[in-house]
Amino acid sequence: MRLTVGRQRRGRRLAGRALVAAGLAIVIACALRFRKAGTAIEPYRATTALVTSGLYRYSRNPIYTALTAVYLGLALIERKRLGTHPRPPRPRRHVLRRDRA
Repeated sequence: MRLTVGRQRRGRRLAGRALVAAGLAIVIACALRFRKAGTAIEPYRATTALVTSGLYRYSRNPIYTALTAVYLGLALIERKRLGTHPRPPRPRRHVLRRDRA
């Protein structure tokens, strides 16, 4: 049984590392494309050129897609659930009692 668990763990981590590597490679490729076009990669800075080549031919936001892949990869490596938070406390039922005098 341990062999199966170990293989699953290694496979999950390998898939996570592949997603992280692919995501970072895409981010770097997009950053280089922006630099080549002479425009800012930061969304809050002024745009001086419109990038429509490279990965931007196929996707409007490849950097967001790549960062999502990095997030998923890190979650696989760390074995965490995505987007989950500790369960909020259940509301208690408060019973109001009347004072009968």
